[in-house]
Amino acid sequence: MLSGLKIIELGGAGPVPYCGMLLADYGADVIRIGRAGGDPGHESSGNIMRRGKRIIGVNLKDPAGVDVVKKLIATADVVLDSHRPSVLERLGLDPQQCVQTSPNLIFVRMSGWGQTGPLAHAPGHDINYLALSGALHSIGDPDRPPTPPIAYMGDLGGGAVLAFAIASAAVSVRSGGQGGVIDASIYEAAMLLAGPFHAMVQTEEWSDTRGVNGIDGAAPFYRCYICADNRYIAVGALEDPFFAKLLQLLELSDKYMQTRWDKTAWPELTQTIAKKFAAHPRDFWARQETAVDACVSPVLTFTESFEHPQVTERKTFVSIAGVSQPRPFAGLNNLSTVASSQAENGRDILAELGYSDGEMNSLSSSGTVTF
Repeated sequence: MLSGLKIIELGGAGPVPYCGMLLADYGADVIRIGRAGGDPGHESSGNIMRRGKRIIGVNLKDPAGVDVVKKLIATADVVLDSHRPSVLERLGLDPQQCVQTSPNLIFVRMSGWGQTGPLAHAPGHDINYLALSGALHSIGDPDRPPTPPIAYMGDLGGGAVLAFAIASAAVSVRSGGQGGVIDASIYEAAMLLAGPFHAMVQTEEWSDTRGVNGIDGAAPFYRCYICADNRYIAVGALEDPFFAKLLQLLELSDKYMQTRWDKTAWPELTQTIAKKFAAHPRDFWARQETAVDACVSPVLTFTESFEHPQVTERKTFVSIAGVSQPRPFAGLNNLSTVASSQAENGRDILAELGYSDGEMNSLSSSGTVTF
């Protein structure tokens, strides 16, 4: 679907390589510029964010290395960057100058906080971006500090949002529009993903108080429970038909149908349901015929999820370099079956730029480029 789109990925971790992976999955030619001599966080063959990419290590502190990157950018449709503000300018890779030279170029700057503002140059990680976005405050037990999710919403969610923005920009350019610089941030991606809840707080459809809303773990019919074997079951019986099936599953009176949206009754009902689930192991409940219709599911570990019948039937996972990986949506693209490495295609990348064997050997021996 993105065949013919050439993307230069300028190192980094988190949203940038994840975005590059998604674009490569759908046919883009993604060339990752890693660090010469090693690419921490990206060099393991088990890292799925390598898949479908061509990778070369370049020393950006060496003018010859910067020259290699400039030549690559001149051939690209998209540049995907994760450096902090002003770093590229100091390296001689000013995005604005690149776009002026190549008006159709889409130059994406994905930093933690964005290129401007009081926090532009501040360090940060997923937990920090979520903290200021309002999203972190909403996650976890109300009697404990918020629980940070494992990079789903900031890094990976930000990478997914960014992939959509890039694909949209590419459509615009291919339709006759011009390129430009996209100033993106993990912080703003988290805000965007939490956008519906920001809106609902303002319309008083959602409370800023954690643990009192219908789908944040407060409702007894939308939360997780511990079972007899210390494993967990997830309940999502929001609508009346599902809640009725839940009562049937747990052999509880249908009197609870009348009061289930009475928040004052939630603590007692939660305790009642908790005692029922605690009487049997997780998989006992998962085997009950009524469980599916009650929106009751076992909480699987990552390892367990690989072998679920739904995954097996739909062939959700594929094996690349001996590692099971979720594939992109079926029917749209054939996933690359080989994870790239610097040794496999670094020379090919430079050869496409017109470098001779002698020049490549010189760059390699000086440490400017790693194959």
